[in-house]
Amino acid sequence: MKYVPGSLVPVFPSICDRADRMLAMVANLLDIKRRTGHQFREESVTDLLLATIAQLPAWQVEILRPTEWRYGSDFDLHIVDPVTADTVHYRIQAKRLSDHRTDWQKGRYVCLDHHVGKTKTLQADILCTNIPPGCVPLYAFYNHESVATRAADVEGIDMADAHAVRLAAQRAAAGEADYRKIGKLAPLFFPFRTLVCPPSGGAPAPVATPADSLAAVRAAILARPAAWTTARDTDTQPTFDDAKPADAERGEGRARPTPPRPDIDIRENLLTFYDARDPTDQVVDIARFGLAGDPAAPFALLVPEDNAILRPRVILRTRPFDGKRDAPPPAPILLDFPRVRNARRDRRMT
Repeated sequence: MKYVPGSLVPVFPSICDRADRMLAMVANLLDIKRRTGHQFREESVTDLLLATIAQLPAWQVEILRPTEWRYGSDFDLHIVDPVTADTVHYRIQAKRLSDHRTDWQKGRYVCLDHHVGKTKTLQADILCTNIPPGCVPLYAFYNHESVATRAADVEGIDMADAHAVRLAAQRAAAGEADYRKIGKLAPLFFPFRTLVCPPSGGAPAPVATPADSLAAVRAAILARPAAWTTARDTDTQPTFDDAKPADAERGEGRARPTPPRPDIDIRENLLTFYDARDPTDQVVDIARFGLAGDPAAPFALLVPEDNAILRPRVILRTRPFDGKRDAPPPAPILLDFPRVRNARRDRRMT
């Protein structure tokens, strides 16, 4: 890890190194509240994490930022082999701990049972049900240093199976407040490195292969206590046949036919969007993209009901592009989209 002059965020040599070092950094950041009273939101921590990912070597990473409200997640993570087009897809919702002064187990994730929109749908229900086939929904829990130093199995960033957390959120929403407490949820935790680090003893690599990542996450999920077992445990095995990030989700939530559009080639999976602030406006994709076929062909107009691409998305490549084409992979672009906001809510806040 190093700091570049003029840069606000540290630079890590690999995503695995970042996964190890950011744990203590996030824990320390949240512990600032004890000294100053200032509470960092989970959105702030997530933005910091994405900023550090964006500093990885250019061929490794691509970041897209869409809106959160429709999908119940803060960001998506794809691990992609750009040669074989194999990929594993994680959809991640973040929650920040409000720690307890004397007993770490009584710290709470206050918004665990957060409800969304006019229908007051449980956010955990959205996360676990509004997903494409093969997608693995997860929670990322951001924890204080004062907790991580006292609890052997708690780190600054811990992951958990969203289907199990959904059970806790439903119980919390029904009035069982203990299900918001870290002491109740900690048996579900596994480290972020499980998603991204190659297995020990294997060949050196900057990031785990899709198959290795999925196998490690599945093993971590199934290692939890039997009381947290869910009916969806057998659904965490995506197929690699047609799992390109955009293609696998194109039908999600679509209730009407759409104009034909070209397939996106994961081997050149770089897209630039012009994002509309108003969710009723069309979202236009006209700039750079990798297409199977004519690379100069324009992409169709997308409206929010169709738009399966615009969501929080981090794409990690397992190796440099070395396929049939001679051209090197295009440099990644950091796309920081303004979130589509609820105008009525914003007026209340002001």
